[in-house]
Amino acid sequence: MSMSDIRKIKPTAWLPLLAMLFLMLHAAHAPAQTDADSPAIETAATAAPAQLPVPEQYSTARKTLRTFFETEKLADKAKCLNLENFTAEERSAHGREIALKLNQILDRIAIVEMETVPDSADEAWFMPQEPRVSIERAANGRFLFSARTMEQIDDLFQQYGGDQIVEGLEQHKYEDMPLSFYIRGILPKSMLRQTLILENWQWIGLLIIILLGFIASKIAQFLINGVTTRWASAGRIALHEKHKLMTLRALGLIVMGGVWWFGVRWLGLPVHIATFLQFLAQIIICVASVVAVYRMVDVLCSYLEERAGKTANKFDDLLVPMVRKSLKVLVVAIGAVFIADNLYEDVYSLLAGLGIGGLALAFAAKDTIANFFGSVMLLTDRPFNVGDWVIVDGAEGSVEELGFRSTRIRTFYNSQVTIPNSVLCNKIIDNMGARTYRRFKTYIQVTYDTPPEKIQEFTDGIKQLVLNNPHMRHDYFHIYLNQFGAHSLDILLYIFFHVPDWGAELRERHNLMLEIIKLAGRIGVEFAFPTQTLHLINEANAGIPGDKN
Repeated sequence: MSMSDIRKIKPTAWLPLLAMLFLMLHAAHAPAQTDADSPAIETAATAAPAQLPVPEQYSTARKTLRTFFETEKLADKAKCLNLENFTAEERSAHGREIALKLNQILDRIAIVEMETVPDSADEAWFMPQEPRVSIERAANGRFLFSARTMEQIDDLFQQYGGDQIVEGLEQHKYEDMPLSFYIRGILPKSMLRQTLILENWQWIGLLIIILLGFIASKIAQFLINGVTTRWASAGRIALHEKHKLMTLRALGLIVMGGVWWFGVRWLGLPVHIATFLQFLAQIIICVASVVAVYRMVDVLCSYLEERAGKTANKFDDLLVPMVRKSLKVLVVAIGAVFIADNLYEDVYSLLAGLGIGGLALAFAAKDTIANFFGSVMLLTDRPFNVGDWVIVDGAEGSVEELGFRSTRIRTFYNSQVTIPNSVLCNKIIDNMGARTYRRFKTYIQVTYDTPPEKIQEFTDGIKQLVLNNPHMRHDYFHIYLNQFGAHSLDILLYIFFHVPDWGAELRERHNLMLEIIKLAGRIGVEFAFPTQTLHLINEANAGIPGDKN
């Protein structure tokens, strides 16, 4: 990227204000004023159209020059300059500085005799010797110091700015004079010498500003860390250390970029260099702001996950991951617009172009859009919660995560099944985890030689075990001698557990079966197992049919 390209970049300042949540990104669409009370600088690029009447003070070269010398404010002097080759932000930030540089150049070349300046509306005025500082008619009809002269102002100032003022002239002090000129006025000449484009004091100032940026960053991180730690302790909130550290680093970069952005304005650097450095500082601020808010989403959602884990309702466990992803997408989208506004002059045209391309992208990504709306429908209908045991289209397991595009199910083989949400919405979902009661049906097989009285006592004892268990349904269960089996008398055990999940169900099954085994031992009931009885007939004793002996 060349210097000429950099000067065309729109350096809009999106500066963050740290307060409460430690981050607010301020979108400064209007050009930033150096002083709060400085009027807008009107140039050929911003003035009224050419068909409007030309103000008297700009109607001829002589009157424009007289206006430039006689006005007491630098902002008014800047109105005499044709800054059409500068961006609006450069005109606002550096217009007064350019006007003061031009004034000091003229004061160090010669005393200008107004009578020698052409007073014809059709002629331009030129300095009689080098440098060729000129006044020419601008596109709006006003006579202004030419755009060519303004382009060369930094080189001219480097050449003549250190010279003595022409004898007979005084050094003027302006109320709205930039800070850099006050600094130059108190520095020795050795500090004003140029070394590699910049003056010596400007190089030193850059190093100091860089150092101050690092120091301010560390101080901001320390203060914000202390505040968040006390806040988290007071609210008994566990902050994830990784998310907290990355957020603090991003906030520190914002402060660092802010110090660099403001510091560059105080050094009186050449316009194109100041614009480039401020552009870099603004990019750091914008990117760091997006990262900071992105990581703050993690901090916020970690807190919400912790709160959701303490509630009996599982819907919030399903909702928090969706909120996390939605907020992150929103932050990235807004952040992209912030950065684009710093890179492009006309961000709205860019967005319009992206909108047209977005239509084509939407057609290509119709499945993704369908899955997104499928996830919205799943959140609305809530057919399952995270952790529920579900059976969907041959897949059986517990719900692990509901995402934008798909739902992940962890099977009982510990494999992971991913089902697109658009497909999931059109399938039959058997939610085993939504059961109020969990049925348990089995047969208790006892031996055929068990007396009827013991069978009755045994079944009554099992019924009492069910009634004494708080995790079982008491209003509906069946425990009866049910059938004559091939090798046993079969007692039907048909009960329901009132438990939240499959693990609790297995635990209660285990406890009940142990109690039944203990009950059978006390009563003297024996459990049957598959057996066969073989009856043998002694044919020798029984005789052989047909034998006459």
